[in-house]
Parts: sequence; structure tokens; C-alpha cells
Amino acid sequence: MDLKKKKSLCYLKFQKIKNQQRELLQSEKLAAIGQLSAEVVHEIRNPLNSISLNIDWLDSEMKDNNPEIKKTLKSVSREIERLAQITESYLVRARVKTPENQSTEVNELLREIVQFERGDLSGIEIETELHEKEIYIKTDRSKIKQAFINVLKNAKEAMPKGGKIRVRTLVDNNSTQVVFSDSGIGMNEEVKTKSFNPFFTTKTNGTGLGLALTKEIVEAARGRVLVASQVGVGTTFTFQFPV
Repeated sequence: MDLKKKKSLCYLKFQKIKNQQRELLQSEKLAAIGQLSAEVVHEIRNPLNSISLNIDWLDSEMKDNNPEIKKTLKSVSREIERLAQITESYLVRARVKTPENQSTEVNELLREIVQFERGDLSGIEIETELHEKEIYIKTDRSKIKQAFINVLKNAKEAMPKGGKIRVRTLVDNNSTQVVFSDSGIGMNEEVKTKSFNPFFTTKTNGTGLGLALTKEIVEAARGRVLVASQVGVGTTFTFQFPV
């Protein structure tokens, strides 16, 4: 192969990686905006409910003493009900949805993710132990890919001085399992308990949305994600999906 052709292939590979990084960043930004909006809407609903209850109480206390005030209270109550319907409608749209009849082959997806991430794993060894047969999860490929990348990203950031990541797939107890283990700094019990809470982060520049979104994606696919961690030893995230 001549030098010109080699340069051309290297350039195309570089552009592909650059485009994938751009798409991932855009996906993370959109996810962050959506999660933030959903949290704001959720917080709005609580005072709306409180206001509605107090208006109902005022209305009952007024009896027939002042028809004009009662009319105003009913008008305010209707507007609150309308706002509640708007917030509920938004929350329904903001929830992660998994299209029906979609499935993703996990082993092939993990190979793709690992191959892509290896170029950005300075001082980190990554090994895979994938089930001998193809494994399918009933979920959208792009969404579950985002969930896996979020966990892998956390693993990398937990090993600033290098270490080892192990990615495994297996079928056990009527469930498909995808396991990410790292030899990073680990988490104490308090951090582990809060790790899936929206906006909780121990990172200086973190949004605290990565693992919250991951959990939402997995649960939308009727799965669950478990975490085990020990300070100074490492962390293991286990994804479990129904067979």
C-alpha cells in the first residue's frame, strides 16, 4: 500500500472517530437538557398540588358568602388543573421510551464500543469475556449504547493513574447480564447509594446525569442495573435484562 493511500485511510478513520465523538457529545447534551427539564417540571408539580388543595379548602370555607370570590377561586382552580395537565403531558414525553419490536445484539455492540474506546484509554487495559452465543436485548440500539458508554466513561474517570476494565456478558437465571468491572478508586456506601440520583456528582465538571439516564434507559427496557463498589478496590456495574 503506497503512502498516499495510507494517509487517506488514516484521515477517513480520524474523521469517523471525530464524527462519533461529536454525535456522542450532542446526545449527552440533549439528554442533559431533557433530564433537567423533566426535573424542573417534577418540582413544579408539588407546589401546584399544594395550591390546588388550599384553593379547594378556601372554596369550601367561603360557602355562599361571596359569589364573586367563589367564582374567582373556581377560575384559579381551572388554571391550576390546566398547568398540572401540561406538566404531566411533558413528563410523559420526556420519559425514555423503547420502541416495540426492536432488539439489539449485545456482543457486537460491546465489541464496537470497546474498539472505539481503546484509542482513548491511556494506561488502561480493557479485556472482554463475551458469551459464546449471540445475546439480544429488546431495546433501541442507540439508547442502550449510550447507557453502556456512560458506565465505561465512569470507569475510565475512576482510574486516573491507569488500571483495568473487564467487560463480560452471560446468561444466568433467566436473565441476560452485561457486567463492567474496573480497578478504580471505588465508592463509599453514601456515594454508591446516591450514584443514580439526578444531578448528584463527585466530579468538578460533572452534570450528575450520566448514571441517572443510564438507569432510566435500562428500566425502560424492563431491566435493572446494580452496583457493587469498594473504596480502593474498584466498582462493578451489572446490567440485567429478561431473556
